[in-house]
Amino acid sequence: MQILDPPRDKDVYIIQSLCNPVNDNLMELLFLISAAKRAGCRQVTAVIPYLGYNREIRPEAPGYAVPNVGGTISRLVLPSTTL
Repeated sequence: MQILDPPRDKDVYIIQSLCNPVNDNLMELLFLISAAKRAGCRQVTAVIPYLGYNREIRPEAPGYAVPNVGGTISRLVLPSTTL
């Protein structure tokens, strides 16, 4: 993976769908964000049109823990996100 145009002091937009293979696409997104930040971009915006792991999970019983997959992935992508 290589960024050809230097993004120093620029806003960077990364469009990456997280469809199958979800794990590979997620890792590629994380590597692209990391490379853009190390290259000195001003701001990184990740556009994820399809979030493969995000599905509605209904609790089966009271007290059943429901995972917040969208929140977990957003914290991976942007560690400063608080959801």
